[in-house]
Amino acid sequence: MPASGLVVVLALTLSCLFGGIALKSREHPSQPGQKPRLVIWSWEHDDNLRFIDPKIAAVAFYAGTITIGRETATLQKRKNFLRLNEKTVSFPVFRIELAHPDEGISEIALATARETIVEYLKLHPSREIQIDFDAGKRDRDAYLTFLQGLKAELAPRTAISITALGSWCLYDKWLAAAPVNETVAMMFSMGKDSKETLAALTRTPLDSGARCAQSVGIALNERQTNSLLARQSSLARASRVYAFSPLGWTKSRYDEILSATGQQEEQAPEVKQQ
Repeated sequence: MPASGLVVVLALTLSCLFGGIALKSREHPSQPGQKPRLVIWSWEHDDNLRFIDPKIAAVAFYAGTITIGRETATLQKRKNFLRLNEKTVSFPVFRIELAHPDEGISEIALATARETIVEYLKLHPSREIQIDFDAGKRDRDAYLTFLQGLKAELAPRTAISITALGSWCLYDKWLAAAPVNETVAMMFSMGKDSKETLAALTRTPLDSGARCAQSVGIALNERQTNSLLARQSSLARASRVYAFSPLGWTKSRYDEILSATGQQEEQAPEVKQQ
């Protein structure tokens, strides 16, 4: 997300297409699994993340929600600002929701959703994107088809990361055929599946079955789950660790997630007095 000067600003206004993100995403210099291992999710909050050390953390920013209708797909753009320092790696996240969840997804609507993402990236080039979609069982084949088509339409070497329910990376591995570079097991807000998912985690490591990097997503406020993931080495084994804060990010919350994930800021060398 480079820009002139020392500060990157994502300002979303009505006068700019796709939510007014006037600055392109900073290209990711590496594939999932390489540094920085910590990725901060900037969601629907005004986030000033200039305090982030670019060597320690990247930022995956909510770009908007694509609502899929019967034959349409509409992007609801991000309305919050995001400020980063110039060297922080960042990439967009698209949330996908269904206007009619009890109906099947049409190919026309999926094609429109793909076109929306491709057009966004023409304005804001990025070597990585993330898709966040809680696909129901009836939507799984359509979602895999969507991902295959998206991969074909994106620029070569564009990495695709997708979020996945924790159960999809433990005992319901339907993503094995997903043509993606990374799956991120969402180990928070698990609802009624929480007990079963955490129990399964004690028996088997997270693995979606896809031939890609396996990462994990945690929430700052779910400290008990985060401690369990740390004790069972799920955080250490993960290609990358994504962190979500339901109240947005401050320096103190960032420091807390650094501690929870075992990251450390580089300290300036001590100057000896003569």
